[in-house]
Amino acid sequence: MSEILIGEERVDFRLSLRAVITDPKDDRFLLLQHRNGLLIFPGGRVEEHEIQNYLADCDETATLMKLYWLLDGYPLNSPLYRELTEELGFGDNELNIFKSLPHKALGYVTWFKRSKSPDKATVRGTDVLHAYFLKNKDELKIKVDGTEIIGHVWLNPLEMLPYLDSIPTNTRLALHAFGQQMWDNPLNVEKFYEDVQID
Repeated sequence: MSEILIGEERVDFRLSLRAVITDPKDDRFLLLQHRNGLLIFPGGRVEEHEIQNYLADCDETATLMKLYWLLDGYPLNSPLYRELTEELGFGDNELNIFKSLPHKALGYVTWFKRSKSPDKATVRGTDVLHAYFLKNKDELKIKVDGTEIIGHVWLNPLEMLPYLDSIPTNTRLALHAFGQQMWDNPLNVEKFYEDVQID
């Protein structure tokens, strides 16, 4: 997004949106296989022009305060839908189904990637997370683009264990955020679908 100076360190802030799509009946999550071999949740970076009216040049504290304010706000929805259309091949029908799914804001996670080169800034990533709940995995027809995303898989946490080397930090943090909010309070699927607020 934009670089700022924190002390003597140049920091490149990157804002991403991630959809944690799950089938609550068997705790399986949709993971995409990136062409670099990593397994990630659907979503991606927000382009500068998509949030320039919400995140003007500002210091670190103001940036995070604005991010927090935007977590449940509609300004972030459009970039997420764009990413899902690109990565999952959603047409209008699939996108409308996705928009109607029960969902819950999970907050955000941050991660760092320090460059070994003094000429490059440290990357500070912030992933804004929303969980989306399916009644069954066949609700959405997924067709990956075959270029950036080359495959997809549904896995529960135990099934993820053999693939930990392919699961990056931000994906693990997103799963942890989901677990803190959902698994500490067992989810009654039918009651959740009755009570959840759909925008």
